[in-house]
Amino acid sequence: MLDRELLVEIYSAANRVGKFQEIGTGYPVGPGRILTARHVLGETENSKIEVRWRNQLGPAREWREARIVWERPDLDVAVLACDAPDGLQNQYGSVSEWEPRNNHRWNSLGFARCGWVEDKDNLQTEATPLKGTCHQRHSRDNTFHLLVDGATSLPDGWQGVSGCPVFVDGSIIGIVVRCPKDFDQERLLAVSARSFSQDPAFREALHRPKANPHRTRVRKAMVEALKQHEWLRDIILLREGERLTAEELTDRLLNKPLQDFLLDFRHACREVEETPPDCDAPQSVISRLALFACPVLVVPPDQDGLLAEIATRTNAEVSMASFDRRDPKFVLTDREPVGEYAIPASPPAGFEKIRGEFSDQLDKHIFKKAALYTIEESEHQESIEIINSFLLEQRSLRSSLYYTIDQRILKDPDLVRNTVDFLSDRYKGLRVIQLSEDSEHRVVQAAIARHIAFFLSHASGSAR
Repeated sequence: MLDRELLVEIYSAANRVGKFQEIGTGYPVGPGRILTARHVLGETENSKIEVRWRNQLGPAREWREARIVWERPDLDVAVLACDAPDGLQNQYGSVSEWEPRNNHRWNSLGFARCGWVEDKDNLQTEATPLKGTCHQRHSRDNTFHLLVDGATSLPDGWQGVSGCPVFVDGSIIGIVVRCPKDFDQERLLAVSARSFSQDPAFREALHRPKANPHRTRVRKAMVEALKQHEWLRDIILLREGERLTAEELTDRLLNKPLQDFLLDFRHACREVEETPPDCDAPQSVISRLALFACPVLVVPPDQDGLLAEIATRTNAEVSMASFDRRDPKFVLTDREPVGEYAIPASPPAGFEKIRGEFSDQLDKHIFKKAALYTIEESEHQESIEIINSFLLEQRSLRSSLYYTIDQRILKDPDLVRNTVDFLSDRYKGLRVIQLSEDSEHRVVQAAIARHIAFFLSHASGSAR
């Protein structure tokens, strides 16, 4: 998710042309690694580059030297390395392989000239919020347009936003590189992250594994399924409007946002209902394949954190399956599908007494989940040790237990923070997920929950 406190301001001595030319924007994408636009850094070799976490307080806000560790001048992107401030080494965004799609909502922050404040001879930079809709000119393009809500009227007002991250559904899908002419500053041009995210040198610069074994397994299974069930490939290709091999179609599908991916498979289910293929239980084939692939279409699980904007308990399970690199395990309820490893939300005692009834109720939930003896049969300290041992064991087995907090129920931000801090301190192996209050995320993920509920209800059956 986009975090204002993590936004990085970049200065390059080689890029000073006039009074306002030296500032650019970047965002951390790994421990001590900052993604930005290459032209922000200037063209002079060995020139001084400095960065700072502008919205932090204390030492993190001070300028510190950085160096280029990866660059693609042809795409106008680069990665900087620096010593990350204390406490921020493991706080960074996730770079996605999603293909930009028309009308998807995006958001960002950047040190735009229109947001700077001049105070006598001093210039105070400020982060400007940005949002709008994506516009992709062609699926093979490495760049795409960003339509900006509330565009600036100040000449060169977008100066300084080069390098700012383009977030869609909590992941970085691109980097802003310039403001194209002839659009009255109502558009920005971005480079798609999918054009470089799998570059081995890029992943090495971020200290990421060269391949995601879970994604590799899912890709292989999907290729085999599309080859075996040619009718399914033909249905999806008809929507794509291109002739693609099973491998090419799989890569296309796995690079889509989860909502679009699931919608493609819902359309396939409708087609086979109207025109049944020569296959036993075709809707079951489609449904099982869609559910199986879900986790690899959300935030990549190659960092120790859940950075996606999670707004529903259904998406919490998809993200946790992605994090643990496992198949999703849903329980279909009246409200929405929930994860098998989720601790029941909102214990009956409520949140009013975090260290009293609430924690006691959670202890009982976890003991029940672990099928252990009840908490009354154990000393208090021993019971906590047993719980934490079980939670850590589950994490090692890629079956992490997790708890979702609906901020709309708690309402008070201080109570949310206190609850998260308490849970994280008490239960060492429990993943705590705060459900987003953002209305756009809730609308999108409610649709995802409906699709998953449909697939769960049709996944049983057999196929030849």
